[in-house]
Amino acid sequence: MPEVGDRAGGYADVFGMGAAARAMGCLHDLGKAAPEFQLYIRGRGSSPDHSTAGAVAALNAYGKRWGVNVWPAPSTGGLTIQPARAPASAWWWAPAWT
Repeated sequence: MPEVGDRAGGYADVFGMGAAARAMGCLHDLGKAAPEFQLYIRGRGSSPDHSTAGAVAALNAYGKRWGVNVWPAPSTGGLTIQPARAPASAWWWAPAWT
């Protein structure tokens, strides 16, 4: 998994975002380490959700820094993700529900 992070970081170093891209690249494949995915790639199971694990890890690690609130959603068994208030200088901020 570090190879994806290293490659992403190398590309993003050019515009000063190498560290963030390395983290996202490593988290990208995190779900592929799950036992269910390992069975799938060996032909002994169906394709599981392997993309959510990296997203959840990213939100847990960086969510507060990014200004995102995350909490369990018992009704669905998933997560509720809500952008926090954008800074006043964020002219680009336009939540999809407004």
